[in-house]
Amino acid sequence: MNFLISELKKSKRTVNTKMIWIAQILFTLFSFLASLLMMPIENKSTLIAGAYNWFPLIILPLIISLLVVNSINIEKKNKNSDFLKSKNVAIEKVIISKNIVVSLILFCIIMISFILIYILSTLFDPNTVDFIKLLKANISLFICCLPLVSLSYIIIQLTNTFLVLSVNFIFGLLASIVSLTSFWTLYPWSYSFRAMAPLLELHPNGTFLEGNNPLLDINNLSISILSSIIFYLLATIMMILTSKKVFK
Repeated sequence: MNFLISELKKSKRTVNTKMIWIAQILFTLFSFLASLLMMPIENKSTLIAGAYNWFPLIILPLIISLLVVNSINIEKKNKNSDFLKSKNVAIEKVIISKNIVVSLILFCIIMISFILIYILSTLFDPNTVDFIKLLKANISLFICCLPLVSLSYIIIQLTNTFLVLSVNFIFGLLASIVSLTSFWTLYPWSYSFRAMAPLLELHPNGTFLEGNNPLLDINNLSISILSSIIFYLLATIMMILTSKKVFK
């Protein structure tokens, strides 16, 4: 608990906490403007279709990368490594605390986006929005993004900032393709797309699903959630094992 409190204090007035609002306002505005360019579909919200395609495709992978990078840079900027070593502080606990705090910030970002998108959808497409379904989609989206948090910590511990951003950006873009293959469960960037399909009836390419498309199978949601939890636990264990590289 002391480590968590410490990390929360470090995050105060940093870019990470500012991103909770800045990222969502920009994302919501972008989604709204993009939806105006989409072909209207009866009883379907183009705003939700656009938002929840761009969100897991590019926005969230990059937000997660920046949150992780900023949390590590706090230590480097303030030269905390020497202090932690002198006090014989368990680096593993520091990294776990950072992971939890970044996950909490990510949850706030996703839930604020949910509220903003829901309000706009209600105003412009009042008959196309299901509050409970959209809420479930955002909670599922958060769970499906958790593996990316631990993976990002592993990457930055072993490499550098540029590679974290590059990996999440490139692998996020490829997720819309990989999520349609049979080995999508081994590719954590694709979990969000498979979860959104049965919940919001969205194809990974941003169009709406119709008929008896296999992507609409509700089992895709449970498999996505289960795969996310398993992958997150495994990635967190690996993150702990490589944590001391941060404070070389």
